[in-house]
Amino acid sequence: MVIRPTERWRESPEYPPREFIAQVDDALGLFESELAALAGLTDAEVVDVVERAVRALNHIDQEFGPVISTIEREDLGDYFDDVLVEAGIDVRALEARLGVHGITDRWRDW
Repeated sequence: MVIRPTERWRESPEYPPREFIAQVDDALGLFESELAALAGLTDAEVVDVVERAVRALNHIDQEFGPVISTIEREDLGDYFDDVLVEAGIDVRALEARLGVHGITDRWRDW
């Protein structure tokens, strides 16, 4: 099971408000649930789930700041990759088929 970056963020006394972390955690939980509910794991289905999660994180980040900077961005990028790999998705192959580098880059503002 992939550990969410919010777990580590909670441990840092310098991190943003707890409500920010709680909302990000909720968005990541929804991403995990939606991904797990997919039957065929088609590229289109996976992309839709990733897009919804990234757009939710954009909204949360704008509401609180922006708060997500380089370290958090890297944490989230690794998290998305790890969750997708755990679901049996070859992330690099998916990115190649989509013509992107970074599965979240198309939609993220952070």
